[in-house]
Amino acid sequence: MQTIGERIRLVRKTNALTQIQLSSILGVSRSYLTNIELNKKTPPTPLIKLFCYEFNVTEKWLHTGGD
Repeated sequence: MQTIGERIRLVRKTNALTQIQLSSILGVSRSYLTNIELNKKTPPTPLIKLFCYEFNVTEKWLHTGGD
């Protein structure tokens, strides 16, 4: 089962973005994004909402992988 960090990484790679590009879109540092993708940090709700808005994914999918 994928984690939030793994799904964020999947969306980033699907959109052919580097960590630097995605971190700029989300307004966070590259190192913070790296920690999210490696599941060392849990993204806060406002960041999740921004990510979902920017990439047209649902919060449910981001949290569970389901529709």
